[in-house]
Amino acid sequence: MIFYVFSKAVSTQAAFFVSKNNMATLNTDNLEYLQWNHGQVQVSILGGIRIEGLDRMRVTLKIEYKELVIRHNLDLYNDAAMDRLTKRCAERFSLDTAYVNELLTALVNDLEQYRLAELK
Repeated sequence: MIFYVFSKAVSTQAAFFVSKNNMATLNTDNLEYLQWNHGQVQVSILGGIRIEGLDRMRVTLKIEYKELVIRHNLDLYNDAAMDRLTKRCAERFSLDTAYVNELLTALVNDLEQYRLAELK
């Protein structure tokens, strides 16, 4: 689901993507600083994502949970890198690895949906 918000002060268009489970939102107001929220976990995509090059999704993430922060640079399509990030987040945030894996999978799915919408 995509919701478009138009700002009168600035002639730009911001989209808020809502996940299928309606728990997460992707704020694309600033293309260089995307924000994804899922419950208590907030993920910022620093520098945005490249729309072209669908075979990779290289990003710099800032993941926040309560007062803790993790910054990580990776290709979200690299399975080994995703496993390392999942373990790192689960350990640092004291969360279940299955939950973190579901969370990161939802993030990738939302970013793919956003990227495909931008290609049209």
